[in-house]
Amino acid sequence: MSECDPPVAASVIIPAYNAATTLGEQLAGLACQTAAPTFEVIVADNGSSDRTADVVEQWSASFDRLRFIDASARRGPCAARNLGAATATGAVLLFCDADDRADPTWVAAMVTALDDADLVGGRMSTDRFNSEVVRGWYAQAPDGLLDKYADFLLYASGANLGVTRALFDSIGGWDETFTNGTDADFCFRAQLVGDAEITYAGDATMQYRYRSTLASMARNMRSYGRADAQLVERYREHGLRGRSPARVARSWVGLVVHSPDLARGPAERGRWVRRASIEVGRLAEGLRRRVLA
Repeated sequence: MSECDPPVAASVIIPAYNAATTLGEQLAGLACQTAAPTFEVIVADNGSSDRTADVVEQWSASFDRLRFIDASARRGPCAARNLGAATATGAVLLFCDADDRADPTWVAAMVTALDDADLVGGRMSTDRFNSEVVRGWYAQAPDGLLDKYADFLLYASGANLGVTRALFDSIGGWDETFTNGTDADFCFRAQLVGDAEITYAGDATMQYRYRSTLASMARNMRSYGRADAQLVERYREHGLRGRSPARVARSWVGLVVHSPDLARGPAERGRWVRRASIEVGRLAEGLRRRVLA
């Protein structure tokens, strides 16, 4: 960027790892933004061994400001986001993932929302990339901020999150000890440490892609279960409570009672595997950290 170029209003940061098959969709969406202020796109590559870098090069002519950076010094999506943010020049940072697609007004809607807020979450749509069966495996995407942890703070998905540079720096960015649960931790710290309010931008839509095989979904859900225990351990002094022993027991009994779902249709099988995988992750990490999640 030369000294004559207009300043960048926003930096879009995409952590990527072996994302060659999906990254083009996200870049296509970002290349078609309408009514957006000047923005840059930073693909923070976390050590890919596929053609992720080639995909970025192929799309470079479609952007005024598209950069590929080597973010392999530290591993994990949070490390890639932090390394991307370290090179960003925008006053606001917009985070999305390499396997989704931003709707045409996403950047404009996020930047507008950040005019009046320090932390913003957008809308997640699951219609474009996911079959009806796969959508049935998961809980319906909420039309609003996430409230998975009852009677605690709201949070936004890290796949559709905007934050001012000042707030990002004040809380130290993303916590690299988390693999999943990163978005909840980031938003909790922003509210507890950064004294920020979180706002929902319902017109900032991201087309979200679920894991589409039972094996990949199960791995991901186990990781989310482990994150639940990590979050309970970290935030219980702030009021985040794990489940009671009775509720945990009911969950495991429910899995046994509904185990015939494994022999039913693909939707029922997927829902059972999802629930079981989360419980396995919660139990394993909860035992290690001595918490009930």
